[in-house]
Amino acid sequence: MRMNRILVPLDLSHCSTHVAGQAAGLASLTGAEILLLHAVKVPDGISADARIDPEGKGEPMRLVDYLVADAEPMMSPYVRICEDQRVEHMVTVVPGDATEQILAHAASWRAHLIVMGTHARKGFSRVFLGSVSEEVIRFADMPVMTIRSRRNDLCAEDSCSWCSSGGSKGQHQGWAELDG
Repeated sequence: MRMNRILVPLDLSHCSTHVAGQAAGLASLTGAEILLLHAVKVPDGISADARIDPEGKGEPMRLVDYLVADAEPMMSPYVRICEDQRVEHMVTVVPGDATEQILAHAASWRAHLIVMGTHARKGFSRVFLGSVSEEVIRFADMPVMTIRSRRNDLCAEDSCSWCSSGGSKGQHQGWAELDG
């Protein structure tokens, strides 16, 4: 089987550039194209249609629209990685549960492989924070390659298993504004 399409879900954590680099390298070797995907999570218990005024100018907008628009520019480092490797790529930022969006996009785009990062959470951190990669591995209809996170100087946490660097500034601001 020829590998033509690689789905690369990104959580926007500091480690995501390493994942994108590994996927781009593989795509360059195999001639595959890449779909860079980020799923924006709307906080639990909050409607995606909730209105917020992120700029404080009296121009409310839907929370989900703000979160997607805020995350889109954060995909540019991953685009540069693909361009540097001369790999065909597309970028998609969508609202929704990460696992559901990864599986749905893998199926609809007919991906041959999913390459994604894992923070290698264990014990209680995995129970409380979940494991998107574990769920994707369990339910995907195609192979899944996981790239283990490596701590770097940008990390505030001492361990990748407690990483909270993912998400956009807008997600964190939106959650704070809604917490009020």
